[in-house]
Amino acid sequence: MIKTADKPADEVIEKLAKAVSTQAEVVNRIWLGLVTVAIVGLLPKTPSAGFTGDVDLPFGLGHVEGASFHLIVFLMIVVLAIAFSAAHAQQVRAQMLAQDFIDTLPNHATGTLGMHPRELFDLLRLPSLNRVAPLAQLLRWRSQFYSSRSSCPAWLRIVTTLYYIPLKLTSMVVFFGLPAFSLYHSYKLTHVAGYLSWLLIIGGLLAASALFLMCFVELVYLKRLVPSIWHGGELGVKASEAVTATGDK
Repeated sequence: MIKTADKPADEVIEKLAKAVSTQAEVVNRIWLGLVTVAIVGLLPKTPSAGFTGDVDLPFGLGHVEGASFHLIVFLMIVVLAIAFSAAHAQQVRAQMLAQDFIDTLPNHATGTLGMHPRELFDLLRLPSLNRVAPLAQLLRWRSQFYSSRSSCPAWLRIVTTLYYIPLKLTSMVVFFGLPAFSLYHSYKLTHVAGYLSWLLIIGGLLAASALFLMCFVELVYLKRLVPSIWHGGELGVKASEAVTATGDK
């Protein structure tokens, strides 16, 4: 990294980007593990010949007793769904703290080739599985960076903003919908009675509530993101800055 007199600001931004990237990496890994378990539970399984009640595992892994298999899959999905939601919550908190701090920096606070603080932050951070804003930003081509966002025509801002919204909603459906569906589907296959069934219901409701909470938070966050995409920044563009940069009244 090329640094000048603004080295402290660059170092803080670098640390924030690293912290947010660490959280995103944890979320990505847990989500992939959750989806792997979900896929194993969702794939069609036929009874094995000569083993009443057994099911064939996918990928040629053999066969197991059906009731135990579905119960274990359900419990694993419950644990992973809660862990994923908690990790994602921490990622959102870390990102909001980082963005709020960067919003306090002036446009030329960095010494890295005069780069805007937010562009430096976005450049240093690792992508997450549900981050789709760069696609909409890239579509603006010559007007995608902070130094040139004032030259972006109104029609292009409309197109890229409308493009971003379905992209984000689609990623949310997969990001949260697949684990939620697998949770419901695996619960239906458990066939557990007595007190254990109530424990499964409680665990399932806790996992479902965690997924719902994070989906709701993403929707609220989307309300904040759309104006920022419109004004030429992914997150946290101050309203006064955005108005000045775009010439809007």
